[in-house]
Amino acid sequence: MPLYYFDIHDGECLTRDEIGLALSDGRAARDAAIEALPEIARHALLNVNQRKYMVTVRNERGRTVVRATLTFESEWVDSMDGRQATSQVLHFGTVKRAIGNGNGSDD
Repeated sequence: MPLYYFDIHDGECLTRDEIGLALSDGRAARDAAIEALPEIARHALLNVNQRKYMVTVRNERGRTVVRATLTFESEWVDSMDGRQATSQVLHFGTVKRAIGNGNGSDD
């Protein structure tokens, strides 16, 4: 099975995957990237009001095959404790495929 590398950018730091994950094809790599995003963001979101997370998937040749993003933004809408109220927005990102024919293959 081919190896796919999952580079993670949290809006501040880039963590480059040097080990990789053996998966059946590009579609499985895409699914793994999408599933990873909420887990990556879960612990950090309590301490921020805005953050964009991105997973870039590279194949064995180093070519980017999938890029998935999750964008989080929060603001107070109604202040129940006397603090100044603002608005709240939550965006879940997009997935962009960089695979030639879009069928999940590497070429």
